[in-house]
Amino acid sequence: MSLLNRLMNDVGKTLAVHLTRQRNIQVKVGANFVADSAGLVRTRIMCCVINEAVAALMEGVATSENVDLAVKLGARYPYGPLKWADLIGLDAVLGAMAGLFLVWGEVPYGPAPLLRRMVQAGRLPNLPSPNMQIPPGGCSLAPTKIRPN
Repeated sequence: MSLLNRLMNDVGKTLAVHLTRQRNIQVKVGANFVADSAGLVRTRIMCCVINEAVAALMEGVATSENVDLAVKLGARYPYGPLKWADLIGLDAVLGAMAGLFLVWGEVPYGPAPLLRRMVQAGRLPNLPSPNMQIPPGGCSLAPTKIRPN
């Protein structure tokens, strides 16, 4: 079953004509619609899980393999969060976390310093990266600014 996100307007309502169109699409493609908002619920939740996994790796809580194994087996995710980060692209995860932090301004949404460092080191999508590892020289804890493309 596929997932399609439905963005709600600022008062949480969508015009009836749009709902009818969405239901027709749902029937045609056999998908489920999820009411959503900017940032997309799936992206928000997965990027927060990935960010926390990166923080745990940075803090030495577990190896990248053990972080992924624990979440894959314990939460029954199809991939561990670090593997997922490699598939999504660290730059996309960093962008999502930076956007969430900009909107909410709360510590849990702040990108992990190691995540910033990995993106700055050029760890982007489609690069060979079987598992995320701490780069040589460790992790810079200095705050950095995200530069738009």
